[in-house]
Amino acid sequence: NTYTASPSPAAVSLAEGLNLILKFASSNTGSSTVNVSSLGAKSLHKSDGTEFTSGELASGDIQQFVYNGTSWRLLGTVHRNFNQNQHP
Repeated sequence: NTYTASPSPAAVSLAEGLNLILKFASSNTGSSTVNVSSLGAKSLHKSDGTEFTSGELASGDIQQFVYNGTSWRLLGTVHRNFNQNQHP
């Protein structure tokens, strides 16, 4: 799964410590990447460094990530989109 992010103003580089808040338009089906400002797709990882598995990034979720120099690491959930088929 490759997601794109187009912040305004656009990021000119990916620097370690850069924070990003993403609202997912679709749920993931496995490991995922995000391409910020067309600077190249980088992996999205959970806070422990492992990859996301299917459905862990749900449509409508808002998550905060930090760039660690090689990938985006989850900082926390801003909003979790629950529907009738999901449970907290």
